[in-house]
Amino acid sequence: MALALLAGAASAFGSDEQASAPLRFMVLDPRPDNAPANVVAEVADTLRADLRASGFIAVASREEVAAGAQKAGLASVECFESACAVSLGKALPSDKIVIGEVRRRVEKYGEQQIGPYVVKELFRDVYVITVQVVDAGTGTGELRFQEDAGGRPQLIERTRAIAKDIIEYYRRRPIERDERFKGIELDGVAFTFSFMKPLGDFANYITEGYGGTLYAAGRVVPYRNIVPILALSYYSLKDNRESIQSAWLAAISVNAGYAFQPGRSVRVLPFAGVGYLLHVIDGDKDGPDASGRYEYKKDYYYDPTVTGGCELDVAIGERLNVLFIPAYTVFFERSSFGHYVTGSLGVRYQF
Repeated sequence: MALALLAGAASAFGSDEQASAPLRFMVLDPRPDNAPANVVAEVADTLRADLRASGFIAVASREEVAAGAQKAGLASVECFESACAVSLGKALPSDKIVIGEVRRRVEKYGEQQIGPYVVKELFRDVYVITVQVVDAGTGTGELRFQEDAGGRPQLIERTRAIAKDIIEYYRRRPIERDERFKGIELDGVAFTFSFMKPLGDFANYITEGYGGTLYAAGRVVPYRNIVPILALSYYSLKDNRESIQSAWLAAISVNAGYAFQPGRSVRVLPFAGVGYLLHVIDGDKDGPDASGRYEYKKDYYYDPTVTGGCELDVAIGERLNVLFIPAYTVFFERSSFGHYVTGSLGVRYQF
């Protein structure tokens, strides 16, 4: 009955020279959708300037991007997709490439009386900016943002907010520039409170369980969307039989998942893994004697497990996240198997 929760971790390693080197970014002009060229250029220039001001990100200039596009046989103003961006990134060595879109529409926001019987309708530009950060080595999208803006000044304000979020993301996640496998770096540690609901034959003698899980999660370098997880858990089990005095289980599981980030502060992590559990029942297998008395003794069961689930991770602070994790676990005994579902809620501290 191992823990249906995830968790995992390890430690990172890499050279000091690589750790101190600046992260190389290439910012491409966003795709214009009914947006003026000067506005699109201002968005790209704002991203470049703010990222460069971080102190640890080196950003290619507009002229360098144009030269790289010419070398790759591409037109930078027409490079809006990740595949094209990666090709351009090879011509102008980069770690991360920023692509996106600026969409403009005109909306009515009011009316103005300008004379007798004459009313003028008032219109304004409304923008939607989309920004995506792509890994230059793998072509994998690592970050995606979308913001609405009620005019050009607010569009630049939203652009600067996105730049700030990008900076904070990579400030907390040092990047290995070398694409070869380097190891596992520690992503975060967490604790969750958990509820267990037994299924099948397991439910014949255990009704529910309550406990907690301590876990640590890592990131595979350089493929940081791959998350290894190590979990240690404990459940106190409630039984429905007089022949059982008490029951509990402890479990360890090793899992792996692939992280998606659908929003700025949201991470989704489907995962699966294997483990082992110690299941202890203090009871009387043979039932009561002639006088109705039980002779309780502890029986120990060691069972392998398979677990699958999904983590929903929502940031509530710079390094603090709330986790919700539904999971399903199967454990295998000598002549049968049992299974159960869990729901867990907790917090994670992200390094």
